[in-house]
Amino acid sequence: MIFKLYHPLALMAVAVFAGPSPVEISDMDTSERKIVILHSNDLHGHLTAWKGWEGELRGKTIGGLDRLAGAITQARKEHGDGVLLLDAGDLIGDTMIADLTEGKALIQALNYLQYDALAVGNHEPDFNMETLRQRSKEAKFDLLAANLVGSDDGKLFTTPYVIKKVNGVAVGVLGLAYPKTDRTTARKNIATVTFQDPVQTVKRFLPKMREDGAEVVVILSHLGLSGDKNLAAAVEGIDVIVGGHSHNRMTEAQGVGNTLIVQAGAHGSDLGRLDLTIEKGLSLIHI
Repeated sequence: MIFKLYHPLALMAVAVFAGPSPVEISDMDTSERKIVILHSNDLHGHLTAWKGWEGELRGKTIGGLDRLAGAITQARKEHGDGVLLLDAGDLIGDTMIADLTEGKALIQALNYLQYDALAVGNHEPDFNMETLRQRSKEAKFDLLAANLVGSDDGKLFTTPYVIKKVNGVAVGVLGLAYPKTDRTTARKNIATVTFQDPVQTVKRFLPKMREDGAEVVVILSHLGLSGDKNLAAAVEGIDVIVGGHSHNRMTEAQGVGNTLIVQAGAHGSDLGRLDLTIEKGLSLIHI
C-alpha cells in the first residue's frame, strides 16, 4: 500500500481547527482511501480550559474538551467514517474532578466524544487496578495495553489490540502501557500486575494483527517520544505511532524508518490530526 501523507497538525490551543495543507496527489484511482487519525494524550483530568504558564502558551486560555469536541465534530462532518479518534493515555489524574470521581468523569467525557480507543498510561492505575477495571467496564471505547499482565497468572489485564474499519481500511490499533509505572504511582496500586517489555510485546503481537487482517498498524503508546523512536527503530512493520507521556507539542510527524510518530501536547492543549491516503496493493512510502 502507498501512504500519501498530508501534513499533520496539532489543533492549536485556541482551538481553531483548520485542515492541513495537502500534498498534491495526481492520478489517484478508485482503490485509494483517505483516513484521518485524530489524537490526544495526557489530558490528566482537565475537562475545562486552563491558562498556560510557560513558553508560547504563557498567558493564553487553552484546552477544554468543549473545544476539542467542536474540532472532532467538524472532522466527522467532513470525513464521516474515515475518522479514527484515539487517546494515548494519562486521561485520569491531577484534577479535583478526576480525584472525586476516581476517573469516572473523564471516562464519561470520552464516551460522549465517541473515542475509539485509549492506551493505559501511568496514571490510569492511580486509584488501583480494580478501580481501573471498573472504569474500563464503563467505557464505550477500547482500553488497550498489550504489555500489561497479571503478576500471578500472566493473563492480559485488558484488550491488547483492536482492528477498526476506517473508510473501508482495516486499521489495527495496539496499546502500550508505560513500563516504568511503578516509579510514577504508589506501588500498592499496581501490585497485582506486571509491565512487559514494549519491543518484545510488539514483535509478538504485530504478526497476529496482520493475520487478523490489519492493513495499517498503529501503536497507541504511552512510552514518551524517545521510547517511541526506539520502538520504531527496533521493530519493522509499524506504520504509525500515536504517542503520549512526554507532552511533546508536535506540529509535524517525525519519521523513523517507515514509521510516522505523532504526539499532541498535554492537558487538552492540542488535538493532533494525521491524514493518510492509502492505495492498496502497493509498497509503503511516505510523501
